[in-house]
Amino acid sequence: MKTPLHKDSEDDLAAGWINRIANGDPETLAALYRLYHRPLLSIYLGILGSREAAEEVLQDTFVRAFHKASAFDASRGTAFAWLVTIGRRLAIDRIRRERARPENKSLEQTVADHVQSDEQSGADIQQKIEYDWLAESMQLLTSSQRTIIEMAFFKGYTHIEIAEKLDLPIGTVKSHIYRGLDALRKAHLGNNDGY
Repeated sequence: MKTPLHKDSEDDLAAGWINRIANGDPETLAALYRLYHRPLLSIYLGILGSREAAEEVLQDTFVRAFHKASAFDASRGTAFAWLVTIGRRLAIDRIRRERARPENKSLEQTVADHVQSDEQSGADIQQKIEYDWLAESMQLLTSSQRTIIEMAFFKGYTHIEIAEKLDLPIGTVKSHIYRGLDALRKAHLGNNDGY
């Protein structure tokens, strides 16, 4: 049985923007970017471990979203989840091209590895802020959601691999990912004053 999608006005707004993009209105892409770029960058940073690589994936995500906007189906999920999925695929493809599988580190260890230096540039400080936000937001998730999102986004496992490793139905894995991403999105919006 499918879990009903719980959407709010922000979800409807973002879905409307994607529909406008699909109908030839590229101006709304900037609004979509302003709404979601920070939490997406944090997630991609967690996957790739490099701000430069995460920024490239973020840019590629929005380019891909622009070209594939007509493929978005609001009945299947939120705009945020759709963008996360696009970027996750791009990030994993990038990792595979580099012939490296993400290390089996927890998010907390990844954060610790990136903040050990006392001398930090502005970019390093911004990266630490992004990691801190993501690590703090991950604590809002249930233990199951956190484990599954770490496996999917920071360790590069597919949904099927997660289901097999945790001995869970694939639908349960997808449900935990959906609810976890929704909680992260809401955590980001709660810290934002506007679009």
